[in-house]
Amino acid sequence: MRIEFRLHNLFRESIHTYLNNDPHLRNLKEVKFVFHSPLENSIPLHIPGIYILTGGRQVGKSTLIKLIIKDLLTEKRAKPQQIYYIPCDLLERYQELVSVM
Repeated sequence: MRIEFRLHNLFRESIHTYLNNDPHLRNLKEVKFVFHSPLENSIPLHIPGIYILTGGRQVGKSTLIKLIIKDLLTEKRAKPQQIYYIPCDLLERYQELVSVM
C-alpha cells in the first residue's frame, strides 16, 4: 500500500482506529447537522465489482464512501481485506490510478 493511502485505509488496522482517526469521519463528528445521502443505501453493494464515484469538488463523495465502508465493516458485510480506498486527489495522472489498481 502506498504510504500516502494509509490514512484513508485505517480500517485495515482496526475498525476502532478507522472510526477515530479517519480524516473524513473525524470531521463529520464536528458537524452539528449531518445529511445522509440516499446513495448510502442505494448503491448495489451485493453485486461484486469496482465502484467509482464521480462528481464536483467538496460535495461529500469521500465522506459518503467512508460512511459506506464504516457500515460494511460494522455490519460484518465485508472484511477489511476486501476494501481498498484510493484517494484520487493524491494522484497526478490517470496512469498512477492504473498502476495502483
